[in-house]
Amino acid sequence: MTLQLEREEGIEDVVLEKGEIFVVPMGMRHRPMGEAEIMMIERCGVVNTGDAAVSHLTKVVEDVRRTE
Repeated sequence: MTLQLEREEGIEDVVLEKGEIFVVPMGMRHRPMGEAEIMMIERCGVVNTGDAAVSHLTKVVEDVRRTE
């Protein structure tokens, strides 16, 4: 998987292999790309695709956690 980071000097690609971890600095625009299953950990209240509501970039995923 490639994680594109938007920096002042341009786009930086960070390539991650299976089992690797990367922490995106707070407030940095970024975009995961590629075919991969990933686990994202975010604070409560973080909206997908930044501070936008639903857009063509938003993928709705069913919440499969148990509520029992």
